[in-house]
Amino acid sequence: MKDIFDKAEFLDRLMGDEELANEIFAEFLEDVSHKLTTMKEDLDNNDASSLLRQVHTLKGAAANVGAEAIQEVACQIEVAGQSEDMDKAGSLIPELERQLEMLKQLDFRDC
Repeated sequence: MKDIFDKAEFLDRLMGDEELANEIFAEFLEDVSHKLTTMKEDLDNNDASSLLRQVHTLKGAAANVGAEAIQEVACQIEVAGQSEDMDKAGSLIPELERQLEMLKQLDFRDC
């Protein structure tokens, strides 16, 4: 499994602007929670198309903020969704939730 968070890479993208990084990071965490809810609904409705849209967006956003572990799990969910293996995709949701909780536990300013 990749690191949970690569703050140095994230800050590099933002030319070292920690205030902006903190704002973006907080918005990312909120967005992931909303996407997780939608992804669970997509799984309940067996809607692979919507699931793929959600998880692809999540994967890109995670990459942008340096949330490497979330990006990795999102990639696995995306691969499962592309093959329409909704059971496999659903089985990865708890790991995505776990990684999100671990990321939320990090104090952004102390990373």
